[in-house]
Amino acid sequence: MTSPETEFISILGASEKSDAPPRISSRSLPDNVPVLGLSDIVIFPGAVVPLLVETGPSLKLIDDIVAGDRLFGAVLQRKPEIVEPSPEDLHHVGCVSRLSKMVKFPDGTVRVLVEGLWRIRLKNFTPPMPFLRASNALNSFSSSSRRDRTSGDSSCSISLRTRFI
Repeated sequence: MTSPETEFISILGASEKSDAPPRISSRSLPDNVPVLGLSDIVIFPGAVVPLLVETGPSLKLIDDIVAGDRLFGAVLQRKPEIVEPSPEDLHHVGCVSRLSKMVKFPDGTVRVLVEGLWRIRLKNFTPPMPFLRASNALNSFSSSSRRDRTSGDSSCSISLRTRFI
């Protein structure tokens, strides 16, 4: 898949013997993460997704996170046609993702493979210089809210069964 003009950049440590990235604890989640607006895909925790990155601020974000901890917030845009989304153009629930692999192409685009780690809620955005950053909080369902939704679903199914059986 690579040609002489394509540059593959290994972002895993050279001393690592396996291709498996190191495990990251939710306690090591930074308070402030770079934010990548996604126009047509939602990343969930545990999902491994290929992305095509082609806009200036997004390319700068990828270059910066490769040099750092490789973590960023992936958030769906409200309007996919917007090239440089503002905080109002983004949903506020997203996924902290880890950059696993990156390939730079001669046309200036970058293909990356990312892994979703945790669901987050974005709170306070910083000005987009050179890209958006936001403070975040881990966002998870509590066990009581799950139980409430489940009991509501079961009472609805009981009602339907008694009505139609």
